[in-house]
Amino acid sequence: ELGELKRVVNSLIQNIDTLNNDSILIAATNHHELLDPAIWRRFSTVVTLEKPSLEETGQLLQLFLKQYPNNILKNNKKINLLEKAFEGFSHSDIKTTISNSVKTAIIKGRNHNQRFPFCQMVNGLLQFIFILRVGKRRSFIKNNNRSVL
Repeated sequence: ELGELKRVVNSLIQNIDTLNNDSILIAATNHHELLDPAIWRRFSTVVTLEKPSLEETGQLLQLFLKQYPNNILKNNKKINLLEKAFEGFSHSDIKTTISNSVKTAIIKGRNHNQRFPFCQMVNGLLQFIFILRVGKRRSFIKNNNRSVL
């Protein structure tokens, strides 16, 4: 309800205004465009984290995947494929997607008595990414009938 949302915004503004000058308030949002401009005026500094570039995505992949046994990090083709698949994702989305895919792969591996089905995890990861991008999903499946990982 719109009235309830306005009350929440007003309450937030009032609470921010009651802080003394020695206070430090750190806030984060994934949807800055939904916040009332009056809230933004309460902050002296606003730091914006843009979505990562392809190079930064590659660095994130290195960071998040290095703790798991895999043959992906040594293969530039595989890294490039994942970089392109994650294009437009936020840092958090990349980390969450990888973490969820690793958990799923570990659970499936336990069910099949496999040590760690990493290729299965990455294939699941790519499927998830392309499901989010329905238009690209069809062309990915059509062009990749065989496993590339």
